Amino acid sequence: MSTFEHPGQEVANSNEPPSHGIQLILMAQSWGPKNGGINAFNTDFAKALGRQLGPGQVVCVTLNRTDEEQRDAADSNVELLAIEPGQDQFTPGLAHAVLAELKNKSVATGPGTFWIGHDVHTGPVAINTAKAAGHGRSVVIQHMSYGDYISFRDGIGQKALEKQRRQEELYRQADVVFAVGPLLRDRLKEIVHDQGKPAHMIVPGLADIQPSDAPRAVFRAVAMGRLGPADDRIKQGRLAVAAVASAIREAHENPAWPEGLKKAEMWLYGIDQPGGAEEAGLRKLARETAGRGVNLVPLPFTHDRPRLLRDLSHCDVALMLSWHEGFGLTGWEAIAAGVPLIVSENSGLYQLINESLGAAGLALFRHLDIRGWDDPKGDENFHDNDVTDVRKHLLKLAQNRTKAKTNAQQLRQMLLDKGYSWDNAAAIYINDLRVSGGEGSKSSDGGPPVPLVVPVQKVTTETALPRLNSEAHSQPATANPENLIVNDLVDVHPY
Repeated sequence: MSTFEHPGQEVANSNEPPSHGIQLILMAQSWGPKNGGINAFNTDFAKALGRQLGPGQVVCVTLNRTDEEQRDAADSNVELLAIEPGQDQFTPGLAHAVLAELKNKSVATGPGTFWIGHDVHTGPVAINTAKAAGHGRSVVIQHMSYGDYISFRDGIGQKALEKQRRQEELYRQADVVFAVGPLLRDRLKEIVHDQGKPAHMIVPGLADIQPSDAPRAVFRAVAMGRLGPADDRIKQGRLAVAAVASAIREAHENPAWPEGLKKAEMWLYGIDQPGGAEEAGLRKLARETAGRGVNLVPLPFTHDRPRLLRDLSHCDVALMLSWHEGFGLTGWEAIAAGVPLIVSENSGLYQLINESLGAAGLALFRHLDIRGWDDPKGDENFHDNDVTDVRKHLLKLAQNRTKAKTNAQQLRQMLLDKGYSWDNAAAIYINDLRVSGGEGSKSSDGGPPVPLVVPVQKVTTETALPRLNSEAHSQPATANPENLIVNDLVDVHPY
């Protein structure tokens, strides 16, 4: 029996007018790229949902907001709210603050509401809000898999297993679950299989970046992501520096390699403190590996996303060398910019291209198995053979930059032709939510998307919502705190 009621049918305990729309309430720490990749993902995704939903409403609840951010959201039919709790984490106990802000802004919720959270960051508060409201369905999007890397990163098996089990329980408590990319989709399937609950997949849209064909005299490499020592064992940022420095040494010692590689520069986005010990350590590694000074440009994360993407488009190669990467948004952005890529095969990005394009796609970028290293002294987290392998790829790319650039732009076009846009991602997501409630066409099976873009319709906060008669959420809110998630599961930002 469909859980969606037909228009005009009476529904107990609902005072909402009949409608064909649904209401999506997303929860994120902030709007825009501040504080990590999940927030950037949420912003692009929310905007696409606002453009694609049609009748209904998209709301994003954050901790804080600016007037400029509110206008930016409104341009895509998203109502941006902020609870301003005086803290920098969206903890599970803020569920009632979310409901209070919605009431304060006259945002009526009901059985047709989907409460959407991002993994351990806002997934717990999304589940708690659905429980506290007593209606709607909770949705959690998986962005990382603790079981795949926490033990190797931290070196404490018991601690890792506890984090993994708590994260998995989060997905089991949610009514509807999604994962970013195929690697995480497969992990999610394993977790919820015995519940008979489908694990849907979201593929982020390719960013709208104009590739650059401007000639460059000097070879430029770029790596982006958390570069601090706490995460380096997984992200392998120091491996990227060592490999580029090693290629520079090789270019000076062997005249057969291109002249532009001798003066190569490397940009690194993701250091914590400019001019601090972290930057000094990276410079020392580059200098000692190359046997000379290296034009290394370590930079902190930037909120100026358009400028970042423009700078990215002018690079000759992007390196995403993680020992494990749930998806790999930094590599995905490099593809969108038409930049040649060297990527770890233990990533959702590599798996997506393999599933979507097969050998034809894999031939257009460079990929390798990253061994990683667990140094008990904590000196270096990379394997010497990984440095050698990445250096070989860099030398080959530098030898024929024109061909590498052509291949990168071909890969970008093939993925665009497959329909990997934010609007398609949003349309598929909306359909999967409707399927979970008994409407919509067949749920996505995780394959490449078929373009599903629907005409954009202006949405206002007065738009009526559908009525969902879900027995699982038709009970009144309970005051029993044991029904709520009380632990803060946050560990690290995954991107």
